Amino acid sequence: MDESSRIIWIAVDERVAAVAIDGQILFSMATNTPVLSLEQFSDGIVAVSEGQAIVINRDCYIETIIDFPDIAQNFRFEDERLTIDFADGNTIDYLL
Repeated sequence: MDESSRIIWIAVDERVAAVAIDGQILFSMATNTPVLSLEQFSDGIVAVSEGQAIVINRDCYIETIIDFPDIAQNFRFEDERLTIDFADGNTIDYLL
């Protein structure tokens, strides 16, 4: 749960959703590949899937969608930077 906004973020298979404490659905979106993780940062949430990262602000609006050039194998999130290791051995840093 994002304590500052009182929103619960959920990721299941190929879907990301945000639900208010009262049960109202604030955001729902399908992704093109399974979601690996939801990461909270100062400006919102990042949903990382095998094929893309979706940056969503605290008002539940999409800020950007980053399509990956290959399938994500591993990722690290640190200091508002998302680092993705890809299946082909390449690594790319994205500043959020």
